[in-house]
Amino acid sequence: MNRIGTKGGNMILTSLLSNKNLRILNMSACNIKIDSNISEALIKCSVLEELYLTNNPIGEA
Repeated sequence: MNRIGTKGGNMILTSLLSNKNLRILNMSACNIKIDSNISEALIKCSVLEELYLTNNPIGEA
């Protein structure tokens, strides 16, 4: 399990997300968009306490 903590800004997570399991915890004022291929998740947050991606590598652009 990968864990990311951030207080704001934009994060682009690029991975295959093969298990399509994306859990967001402690989310506030966030917008989450996942493309039709479920290959890229664009997360724009003003406040994001914790992001959990299970069984997936994380690539930050």
